[in-house]
Amino acid sequence: MSDHRWQTEAAFFDAVSYNDAPYSEVSLKRYLELQKPYHSPEYFYSVMGKLKGKTVLDIGCGSGDTSLVLAAHGADVLGIDLSAKAISAAQRRANRHSFAGNLRFECQPLESYVITAKEKFDIICGHSILHHLLPVLGEFLNQSKKLSNPWTQFVFLEPMATSEFLRKLRLKLPVSMHGTEGERPLNKKDLKIISEHLPAIEVTYFECFNRFTKFCLNSQNYEDSHVLPRRLYDTCGVLDRILLQKLKLTALGSIAVLHTPQCAIEKRMTATV
Repeated sequence: MSDHRWQTEAAFFDAVSYNDAPYSEVSLKRYLELQKPYHSPEYFYSVMGKLKGKTVLDIGCGSGDTSLVLAAHGADVLGIDLSAKAISAAQRRANRHSFAGNLRFECQPLESYVITAKEKFDIICGHSILHHLLPVLGEFLNQSKKLSNPWTQFVFLEPMATSEFLRKLRLKLPVSMHGTEGERPLNKKDLKIISEHLPAIEVTYFECFNRFTKFCLNSQNYEDSHVLPRRLYDTCGVLDRILLQKLKLTALGSIAVLHTPQCAIEKRMTATV
């Protein structure tokens, strides 16, 4: 990406108000136990397997939500982000937890970090990062791979819109949208670019019914909501799993977890021996 794009993206995210409170113990418990992988956030962590002792790069870490969970699982985590304001909040939050020693944060774009990096990572991940980088998606993935080993796993959670009809319908709804330049959900063309750079990547879809039921939750916070809204959300999560993963009606999904499966990593490692 050009310096201009870095500066524009950084300015956008520096204007955001970031939470610097400790990570909720209730939420942390949820993401440590991972009892409901039919919800995309829990599936995102579950595909990584056992994290203790692994090195993880969290790209676009924001105020550190994902990095904190990964560190709580025992991973050694580096979170990077363009926003100095976000990184500052992430560091303050980390310092309030006993696992702060597992965490480092740096404010710089991936391309700058790659130039000076002396380490490679067991896992390279990002939560809602690729859809901000669509104009430079191929370049971003190339840079990411420079930080990988043969056994490195890639994991991303992203908004999706693989049906052009449903995307156009969504744009007609009276819902305000505010994002960075070129930002939009990933489509089939984007998935093709990703698969060209990461041939073994798998895409698992979520949130058809749950796209709407999540508004029943208090401030969209699952853990702090009442029992009945959570049960409705859980039920719809199970139905979505049947609809999107079993019946393969993936065009109805609005979220996806993209990840390198363990079998592909093992095959790649065997080929390098």
